[in-house]
Amino acid sequence: LFANHEQFNAVLKVSVKEENGEYVSVTVRLYGPNTEYVINRERELQAIKYLSAAGFGAKLLGVFGNGMVQSFINARTLTPAGKHQRDKLRE
Repeated sequence: LFANHEQFNAVLKVSVKEENGEYVSVTVRLYGPNTEYVINRERELQAIKYLSAAGFGAKLLGVFGNGMVQSFINARTLTPAGKHQRDKLRE
């Protein structure tokens, strides 16, 4: 997929076709090298677990050595102009 993914963080959408023919998507986060010097991964994971359990953001589905798997949220990026439009914040 990437020529040399070890040089950066990667966030991937992975979709799998289930037996019933429907697709299920998840987000796979791969940490880049030495990012633990910038981000405390233990604290980040604690925060994500807490937020996930409280119903905020994507659900944490699993953790592995250099990343995590979360539920995929089908959304769009909020633009600077859109942040002032209350109806856009609810979408």
